[in-house]
Amino acid sequence: MIDGKPVQQFLQDTYISAMMVIANAMKDEPNVVGFDTLNEPNHGWVGRKHLASCTDGLAFRWGWNFSPWDQIRVGSGYGPEGGLPVDLYNPPFVFQRTDVINPERVSAWRSDGPGCVWRQNGVWDVDEATGEAILLKPAHLWLDESVKGNYVDAFVVPFWRKFETSLRATMTNQPAGSPAIVFAEPPIDFSDPSSHPIPTMGVEGNDRSGPPLTNYVYAPHWYEIVILLTKSFRSWIGLGEYEWDWTLSRFTGLPKPLGVVGPLLGRQACIGGYAATVKHLRHVGDSMDDGRGVPTLIGETGIPFDLDGKKGFRTNDLSTHVTALDNVMQAMDYALVSFTLWNYTPQNTNERGDLWNDEDLSLYSTDQKDPNSDDPIYNGGRALAAAVRPYARKISGVPLAMHFDVDSRVFTFTYETGLNPDAPTELFVPQYQYPEGLTVIFKKNLPMELFAFRSIRNRPSRHLRLFVLISNFMNH
Repeated sequence: MIDGKPVQQFLQDTYISAMMVIANAMKDEPNVVGFDTLNEPNHGWVGRKHLASCTDGLAFRWGWNFSPWDQIRVGSGYGPEGGLPVDLYNPPFVFQRTDVINPERVSAWRSDGPGCVWRQNGVWDVDEATGEAILLKPAHLWLDESVKGNYVDAFVVPFWRKFETSLRATMTNQPAGSPAIVFAEPPIDFSDPSSHPIPTMGVEGNDRSGPPLTNYVYAPHWYEIVILLTKSFRSWIGLGEYEWDWTLSRFTGLPKPLGVVGPLLGRQACIGGYAATVKHLRHVGDSMDDGRGVPTLIGETGIPFDLDGKKGFRTNDLSTHVTALDNVMQAMDYALVSFTLWNYTPQNTNERGDLWNDEDLSLYSTDQKDPNSDDPIYNGGRALAAAVRPYARKISGVPLAMHFDVDSRVFTFTYETGLNPDAPTELFVPQYQYPEGLTVIFKKNLPMELFAFRSIRNRPSRHLRLFVLISNFMNH
């Protein structure tokens, strides 16, 4: 207990209160529409069958590989004499060295305080005869079967709801009927990365009788795990949870579970596998709120730019990065999902990256600026050939497929017209890809109306194609 509250309640209340200070300060900014609930939460030790197990609850080894029980006892100064030998894996699965942890047996807990919270709760104690720490409740954090498969509903949804209540009470200046948006970010399950349960969004997390959700967005993060963790890229291999069903068509495939997280071989298989996973994430959003659905936004995606020991910086060749980012962007296009690229860091340098956590994912770097260029927009950009691409931003109908070829600069978008075919459909056409403008070719009397946008430059392959499927074209 802290200040009369259980630890979980105290920490959540304190975090939400801090976030609401920011929300209150920014509520009058016209471009602030809401807040993310919590960045990349995970289960922690909750659900571990045995606290003395190194592998339970983890799909891969990364960092120091020692059990929760070893962390608890070593952190309290009760590790083995001379310290605890612990293997370090970095990158994942790759053994690097063995470190000795806390050889002085120093306790991390204040000497004038109540001591270790786990000991207070009876998880462990000291054997009076030997003076050594003994584990008393190895299954202390194991969830019974009724809760284990429902972790999101049992723990995450009530937190989302508490966050929502505070946010809406703080950002009271939003338009009537359109409260501040809650970007509900689900936890990352390191024990099963392919697990994406559909949250039940009742008031208490298990009641589906409530009114439809208002201004909720499902906002998971997605990264290609191999390139992110190893900072190495090979276009022909990756890891996937799903595969893309190419038998239907090039653009309208469906995700098929692989059963386990497994290898994807070949660039097209990689892109398809990534798209299938992202499309499954969109399916979770579409299924929320008792099937009524909420929008899905991939809250983060992107690539690290310090690939292969920063080789591209030394050779001034970022073509590998263009291919890597294009794989990600193609997956987003195939899945027809909204997303935000992580990130833009104006202070980024090749040496220090994004100035946080040894990360370097910024689309801009001061070290990529050309001192002889007077371009106020693109100078300093990285892998822009993949990042700056056409897309459909407003659609009068239902989108069916979208694809952009980085090499030929051919963009294809297919959609079925809606109830109001005279309403505009808007495409973003970047000047970066088509600097000399476009000509438009329009043809009628086809099973589909064809709008062809072609670069004015004498390069027939560098054009933009828009296919419009007319839902009732047989009557025209």
